[in-house]
Amino acid sequence: MAKMHGVMMGTLVGLGLALAGCGQGSGAEPSGNGLTSVAVRGLSASQIYSLVITAQPANVSKTLGYDSATGLFGGKLVLPAGTHTLTAEGYGSDPSAGVVASGTGTVTVEPNTTTTVTLRIHDQTPMQGQQDIAPIIRSVSASKADLVVNEPITVAVDAVDLDGDAMSYVWTSDCASGSFGDPTAATTTWSSTAPASCTLKVAVSSRSQNLNESVVVLVYSAPGGGGEGGAQVNGEYVARPQVSRLNMSGPGVYQTLYRGDMWSTANFRPVAAGQQYSLEMSVNFDTYFGTFETGLDASCGTLEKQYDSCGTGGYCYVNYLWTAPAAGSVCKLTATAANGSLTDSFSAGVFVRQ
Repeated sequence: MAKMHGVMMGTLVGLGLALAGCGQGSGAEPSGNGLTSVAVRGLSASQIYSLVITAQPANVSKTLGYDSATGLFGGKLVLPAGTHTLTAEGYGSDPSAGVVASGTGTVTVEPNTTTTVTLRIHDQTPMQGQQDIAPIIRSVSASKADLVVNEPITVAVDAVDLDGDAMSYVWTSDCASGSFGDPTAATTTWSSTAPASCTLKVAVSSRSQNLNESVVVLVYSAPGGGGEGGAQVNGEYVARPQVSRLNMSGPGVYQTLYRGDMWSTANFRPVAAGQQYSLEMSVNFDTYFGTFETGLDASCGTLEKQYDSCGTGGYCYVNYLWTAPAAGSVCKLTATAANGSLTDSFSAGVFVRQ
């Protein structure tokens, strides 16, 4: 009967107490005592291991038994007539960890009378913790992006920690010629003794969380020096296109050849002479930037383009209608794709039967 640790139960649990008084001469209990029957509803075997009820001032305690068939903790107490304070204490799998649920209530026991009382039992386990919220950098700035040797500029980071944790700052530069006024301040100064393109980076830390942002500045010679100028360099990667598959469909043939399939050959099944077949090539340009070209060449038979979606790059398709030549011909079908100077091709063979 395990309690679910780390989860707020958040439920008020009803405890029904049926108090059955026994009159004088009954032989069951002494005169002036009442029989207290306790049943706890709403606590399941997955929440607590044991439940102890104590009545004061009688100083009578009872560990209630659990009935898996009814899902109830139950037991009986013999109490003197009068008003009693009932305390319920629930324990988890490790009793030494203390009470995990508790509640109190009062009941007045009268001989020969049945009384009902409701006791609310609340979860006493602490609220489960959560992970730290990392600091958030709102901006990193430099007072100037173009400066001259030995000219100081101001660099600043604007950061916030929503948990209210203390933040620390460390500024670094990839230029050995540069130096900061105070590399551990949120706002500081920086200058360089030599011309260079420099990246100024700040690390913001709170507790175990770390963030980094940077700003780039250009340092030129002082007036009368070398007269340097900045150059903005951008690099564009162009991927090689790939013809990934060829598909043929028509009389007696519906087949797809996949590029790089080492378990099969690049051959279509035999086709019938004079019949028309749909040939579709799939191309992956892996980019939407460039100049895109596709083509399909047949060493025999005739081709007519039907559909082309490759004009804007990306993953696309080109469809042709191919008319097979005379029987006995052996044809090579070659699909090509190009993005500028980068090209690719995929060829397949086919035999023309009668």
